[in-house]
Formats: sequence, C-alpha cells, structure tokens
Amino acid sequence: MGSKRRVNIQYVRQLNEDSIEARLEKYLKDNKVTRYPKGELIIEALLAFYLPLVQEYEGETQEKLRQSLIDVNYLWQLHYRYLQRRLGIDLDSELPTVTPAPVYVVEEQKVTPKPVSSKPKLELVTNPQVQQEEE
Repeated sequence: MGSKRRVNIQYVRQLNEDSIEARLEKYLKDNKVTRYPKGELIIEALLAFYLPLVQEYEGETQEKLRQSLIDVNYLWQLHYRYLQRRLGIDLDSELPTVTPAPVYVVEEQKVTPKPVSSKPKLELVTNPQVQQEEE
C-alpha cells in the first residue's frame, strides 16, 4: 500500500460577484447544503472528467483506459440520475440519443528503414474500412 501524502491544490481567480463561477464557489462553501467538503467535491468532479486522460498521460494499457471509461461513464450516469431525482426533472425523452462515432480499422504495417537521403512516399487510401463500435 502506498504512503499517504497531503496535496494542496490552489486556484485563485478574480470573479465578478454575479458570475457562474462565483455562484459555484458560494455553493461549494456552504456546508449546510453540500454533503461533502468543498475539496472532496472538486476532486471527485475532476476525477470523473479527467481520470482517463491522466491514465493515458501515464502510459496505462488500453484495457485500463477502457475500464476507466466504463467507470467514469458510470459516475456520470449516477450523478445525472441523482440530479434528475433531486430536481424533479426527467429529461430522458427530451435529450437526443448520442450515436457512437465510427471506428476506423487501421492495419499494422511493417516499416523498413530507408537511407536518410530518400524522400518519403505518400500513398492515398481510397477505401478505408469503417465499422461501428459495438455497444
């Protein structure tokens, strides 16, 4: 088990009193309406949005990245359902359905080193294969 360390994240910015950021800051500071301390809420939101990118940055495997996407999707859906119940608004029938983007299959090719003096050749691919990602 790794050792614990204290992390101090500071973000300082001048805000107009009526800006959405100022309103968010006021909400996050109000311990009467939030269930968790401000710092925990901020870290949880950052993890839900950026954990897969952090893992990509660190060179994680595709399987770990895939699992991370599954995890953050679960967090997003859970929070969305919470907001719907809390606010009494059901938008499921009103929101457009998002269709997955096409996945382009790229075939691996062996690259043979050429002398430095040779000019690179470009090839035009006329029929790239496109397949829909399975849900």
